[in-house]
Amino acid sequence: MARIFQPINDQPSAVQHVTFDPAAPPVLVPREVFSPLSFKNVLYHQSAFWALFAPTSKDTFTSGLVHRLSCQRLLWEIGGRVGFYQLDDVEVRVVKPSLSPKSGSTDEFVQGLMSYLTEWSCPKNLTFFQCVVKLSNDLVAQKFWTSKELQMMMVWVEDLIHIGYTQPQRKRHTDEFQFYSKRTSRVGYRDDRKFTRVSYAPLEQAPPAPFEKTPSRSQISRQASKITAMCPNLKLHEQGNTHADDSDKTTFFHDILLIVVYNHFYYNNTLYLDTIHRTMFRHIVYCGESLAKFQKETKDNGTQFTFIEASVFLGFTAYHCVIKAMQMGHKVKGYLMAGDDVMFKPWTLLKADKNKIWVTDEGRWFGVKKSEATSRWIWWGMSIGREAYLKTLEDLRNTKEFPKGVRAWQELQSNMAAHTSSEDVTEIRLSDLFYIPSRLLHETCWYLTRFLQHDVYLEIAVPAVLRGLGASDIHYIHGKSLWMEERKDTFRFYYTVESFFHPAKFSSNTVRAGYCQLYFPDLLHYIFGYKRRFLYAIT
Repeated sequence: MARIFQPINDQPSAVQHVTFDPAAPPVLVPREVFSPLSFKNVLYHQSAFWALFAPTSKDTFTSGLVHRLSCQRLLWEIGGRVGFYQLDDVEVRVVKPSLSPKSGSTDEFVQGLMSYLTEWSCPKNLTFFQCVVKLSNDLVAQKFWTSKELQMMMVWVEDLIHIGYTQPQRKRHTDEFQFYSKRTSRVGYRDDRKFTRVSYAPLEQAPPAPFEKTPSRSQISRQASKITAMCPNLKLHEQGNTHADDSDKTTFFHDILLIVVYNHFYYNNTLYLDTIHRTMFRHIVYCGESLAKFQKETKDNGTQFTFIEASVFLGFTAYHCVIKAMQMGHKVKGYLMAGDDVMFKPWTLLKADKNKIWVTDEGRWFGVKKSEATSRWIWWGMSIGREAYLKTLEDLRNTKEFPKGVRAWQELQSNMAAHTSSEDVTEIRLSDLFYIPSRLLHETCWYLTRFLQHDVYLEIAVPAVLRGLGASDIHYIHGKSLWMEERKDTFRFYYTVESFFHPAKFSSNTVRAGYCQLYFPDLLHYIFGYKRRFLYAIT
């Protein structure tokens, strides 16, 4: 997909810098929103073949602009939308548009046209093609278009009917800002739960720097300053920066989407979490219950965040967020899910293979028997434990045909049994931190959705799917789960674990102090190259 820009202003000679986020997900433009698109490098759905009409007026800028915006308005009549996908080319053009006689400036002309199209309506008794002709007539009457375009449009519609093209059916307008997920998705599975509400914040792009292949000193200093701003007790001196040999470390996670899942409504910690993770991850999605509550809690943070609303059932089905994030279609190497209360050291993962699955390891794995109704693991006897798991297994056994690209459940079971040494034993594993490579997106989504349908606890569902898909080709993230008295002073375990511990409640003052005194100095040293003698964690 190419992006072709024709700056719409009265000073087209002004230099305009255009940059893009290559990992951004596709964007579907909702109803009552117009986009300044170009009709080059566009894929048309069959129901939109009527939009292939091309104006022949000498005033190509004005007539083309009217055509592009009017086509978007007509899409609303059939429930269609314009979608922008990952680009494969960028072309920037500076043009001198001729102005419509209706207005004295291009901006006024465009605003007037969009206002008119938004208010325009087509009688319910008319067919879609009749609406096309009516809108063309109305545009001429309002002097947005000329009679020549009207005549050509009428001939175009007649030709479409003559060759047997079936005009699309008009549809009742719905709220396009809520995407009901009861439909076949682009990864081939169905999720019939509820509306999916997403607030997407595009990644702010730096000005183009074609000769700059590594992060500049100013960029690294900017990131470091954000850290020290959150920690009044942490000071640093710029002359201690030795970033030149560490540029690969600062960009290692740039092609990974981090999914931060809230088990509870601690959304007021988002700015702090973003400061922690944004130093390493360019692409972050936050996920949990209630988009409205998240927006209320973060509205005064001075920045925007991408948030997915998903039912996570107090964190028991946190993998629901992974499914939803994968649905967005980011162009990334993989997906890393982390609970909002997981402390992990990204610099310990710099040698991890992004094509492998990553799972947590606490030095041992724990198994339960499917044949036994009780276990010392308390959740096994709950409705989200053995009962939900067995229902899922029954559904999978009764699945006669698996989607293309999804391996049969028997193969996953075989991989699991090879690990546990018994078909009766199921692995239980902490699953608040795990990574899935994009090459397994299709299968992971399909299988996790099967487990989600029965609300299987994530510490059963995630190991079953990831172990089944990854077999022995798995990278382990070594760390520790904290219990009882250990949770009172979590950061005393900081130097005794390799990569993570859980939980670290960011709402706790002692946890925030631990980040400032221990975590951030290590991050600045191992990733940004600051020499330790130039770092001062003042207590």
